[in-house]
Amino acid sequence: MDKRIEVLAMDDDPLIVRFLQKVLKKLDIGFYSAENAKSGVEIFSQKSEAITIVLLDLSLSDQPWNHTVDQLLAIRKDLKIVISSGSLIEDQTHEVDSRVFAHLPKPFSIPDLQKLIQSVATSL
Repeated sequence: MDKRIEVLAMDDDPLIVRFLQKVLKKLDIGFYSAENAKSGVEIFSQKSEAITIVLLDLSLSDQPWNHTVDQLLAIRKDLKIVISSGSLIEDQTHEVDSRVFAHLPKPFSIPDLQKLIQSVATSL
């Protein structure tokens, strides 16, 4: 039996969170959300066995993205972390960080999201 895909979105933009919630529900994919890194790590620590993908907004204000990645991977090493950003960032180290599974630039479309989820599903 295939493992159910569940997504934790760590994003402070309520429009993105609502969009993800609607789309993922239609795709029968579990969904959790957190508006900052601290609460996202807390949710992941409680639901780490269920969550398949963390969609991490690169610009959360409460801590640097790479610190959040460190915390998540300390809980579960095989987690698929997807970095998402809507702005051009001076520091592009996230693009070469081998701990990051993929990058999903904002704004993204439903087909982009489906392709990403399919990519994760085939890697499990």
